[in-house]
Amino acid sequence: MGFFSRRGSDAGPRDSDTATAKLPKKSFGHAAFDQVDIDDARRGHPAAALQSYADATGLEFRGSELAGTFLSTLPTWPEYIFNVCRGRMPSGRLGEIAHELLEVRPHNRRQGGAEGSYPAGLHDLHPPRFKVTPRNEPFAVEAVWIPTTTAHVRAAETTRLPTVRITRFPPTHDNQDVPNRLSRFGLPGYWVMEGGDDESLLATIAESVRPWLNARPDCHVNLRVRYGLVAVTVNGYRHDRSDLDSLIGCADGIAEALSRLTPPPSGMPFATHGPAAATVPLRHGIPQPDSRMVDAYRQVAQNLGMFSEDTSHLMAMVPRSPIPGMPSGVLLGNVPGMATPYRLLWTTNDGYPSNTLRGAAIMPARPDAVTPLGGVLNTQTDMYVEVVDGYVACWRRRRGTASLDSAELARLATATLRTGGLAAL
Repeated sequence: MGFFSRRGSDAGPRDSDTATAKLPKKSFGHAAFDQVDIDDARRGHPAAALQSYADATGLEFRGSELAGTFLSTLPTWPEYIFNVCRGRMPSGRLGEIAHELLEVRPHNRRQGGAEGSYPAGLHDLHPPRFKVTPRNEPFAVEAVWIPTTTAHVRAAETTRLPTVRITRFPPTHDNQDVPNRLSRFGLPGYWVMEGGDDESLLATIAESVRPWLNARPDCHVNLRVRYGLVAVTVNGYRHDRSDLDSLIGCADGIAEALSRLTPPPSGMPFATHGPAAATVPLRHGIPQPDSRMVDAYRQVAQNLGMFSEDTSHLMAMVPRSPIPGMPSGVLLGNVPGMATPYRLLWTTNDGYPSNTLRGAAIMPARPDAVTPLGGVLNTQTDMYVEVVDGYVACWRRRRGTASLDSAELARLATATLRTGGLAAL
């Protein structure tokens, strides 16, 4: 019972797509954060589906789907995710809850050797029995996989906060003398693993999340705030409805609390030019646009007769933008086929692979325009479209790595925004 077997996909991670198992059968290491999760760890997958939970709560059961909307806090591979239930959270935000395998690699490895240690406090630890060479496929690294359950909530306002990771480890860690302990802020047993450089801001964030995190009874809790998403992970595959409801409420409550720390919409008219690209420094800890892309965006703007704008302007104007990820480049102006100015943009999710961008566009919506929460897919252009806070946004379903493909993006975005009478043309 020391190892479990899974079949993986050789097609790579996907956006909004369910994977089909194709790899040869292999065995992989496992571990558990809590003794009660050992059976889950040995099995390697949940004992039961969450279809009945989705039906009872009005969520949509999506199986092992990796949705681009939640890419920044999802596992890398669809083989690591099960029982996705997606839909409207109590606050009205878009969210999902799922069973996930957490990949944990050994640390303190010797240079050139395979020796390394896994975090203390793990139960039923069974590392791989074979030397693994990292490859572009699931379960291809030297690691153990730990069963967890995660609630993800869309909170685009938090893109203006630093990336944050706050973690409660198993109790065996409590006696470690580490400088990032958060007991000084009323979070005993928690550590800040990312986002702790600004002590004053960290104190404010800790105060906002404290009621929610301190109410969790779990052995392991991991809060991540990154690229417009809030995710709370706990140990084990949870099935009890009250437990799942509580976890959703925790992530949703934290999303609301942290969003209140960010400024309200700027109120600037949409056609107003913002500062030129890369001229407004963002607060330390907030992911920055790739400086190597600034000249590329400027060249595209020149080719299209548009203005290359600092990303901070759009983030302040439309803080609840539904477009997944953070803006990397923003262009304002008119393009052929569109008489009204709109913004073309590219966003980054920091997902795998890390050098990918997602093309998108946004403009004012008609006063009566509405779409379902999460948007709808235009099958002709393969772009999602969603109306939020008086704006209509569209974005490509898949990310790209080859080039900005600006002419094609402009063509597809124009066709998408002109369809369905949603845009204020």
